Amino acid sequence: MIAAFLAACGDGDDDEETPETGSGTRSFEHFAGLTEIPVRAQRIVTLQDQNALLPLLELGVRPVASAGQEDGAGGHRFRRTESYDTSEIAFVGSFGEPDLELIAAQNPDLIVGNSGYIESYDALSAIAPTVLIEVFERPLTESLHQFADLVGALDRWEELKRNYDAAIEALRSDLPRPPAKISLSMI
Repeated sequence: MIAAFLAACGDGDDDEETPETGSGTRSFEHFAGLTEIPVRAQRIVTLQDQNALLPLLELGVRPVASAGQEDGAGGHRFRRTESYDTSEIAFVGSFGEPDLELIAAQNPDLIVGNSGYIESYDALSAIAPTVLIEVFERPLTESLHQFADLVGALDRWEELKRNYDAAIEALRSDLPRPPAKISLSMI
C-alpha cells in the first residue's frame, strides 16, 4: 500500500498564491538541491513508474505522463500500477532512459524522479522544475512524506501512514511471541 516516502521538503513560503489560480512557487529541498516548484503543479511528468508514478497515484495525484517499461511488442506498461487507471497517462520512454523530447512535448510544470537521475538533472531542469527524491537509502515512510509535501497531499500521507502503522501492529499481534532463546546454525 505504501510505495515510497521522503522527508525533507520546502520551507512553506508561497509566492503570491491566489485562491483563483493556485499560482505561485515555493522552494523545495530534495536530493539534487533546492528548486522553485509550482505551489500546485498541474502537469507533472514522472521519470519512473514504480518509484515516482506509483507514490503520486497513491497520494491521489495523476501525472500527465511517466516513463515506464516497454513491453517488446511496441507497447508499454507502468509497473505496479495495476490497481490504478493509467490509460490517460502518456508514455515518455523507458525508466532509466526517458525521452527528453517526449517529456518536453507534455509541457510539464514539474518533473519528478528519484536520485538515479542526477546525471540528467540539468537537462531535465531546462525543460521544467525538476525534483529528485531519494527512495533507496532511507525508510519508505520518509520518501512518501516528501512526495506528499511536494504535491500538497500531506493529509493523504497521514492517512496512508496510519493505515500502514495499523497493519504492522495487527501483524505483530498475530505473530507468536519469539522464544526467549534463539539458536542459529549456518551450514
